[in-house]
Amino acid sequence: YPMELQDGRLIANQVSNLPTFVYAHVPPFQQGSRACLVQVHRCGIDPNDGTANVWLMPVAFVKMERVWERADQAGLRYAQCVRLSSSACRELQREETNRHVQRRFRRRRRNRNDAGRQYMPCSIM
Repeated sequence: YPMELQDGRLIANQVSNLPTFVYAHVPPFQQGSRACLVQVHRCGIDPNDGTANVWLMPVAFVKMERVWERADQAGLRYAQCVRLSSSACRELQREETNRHVQRRFRRRRRNRNDAGRQYMPCSIM
């Protein structure tokens, strides 16, 4: 994309088709895994070190049918995906919610001391 769109401004108003890619947010990145199709809406690239701050907008949940890596791309992987149905997306969201609740429960159990008191994380305003 043009250099003038790499300064953090909103890209959506500047181009007709947004940069779109597969974001594999739940490992592993392999055939049969689920991922999210995302579009880049903003991109700010630091001229000193080349790092980027991006705003990603989820477009769809997908299942990766084929995954490959080109030898000349330094670890960049490609995937051929199939969009998940509405019911599969709802099931995926339920699974993610359950995983989140289970992680919080395990974390709370680790925060109990020998007397059985529970210490809850809190923020001070």
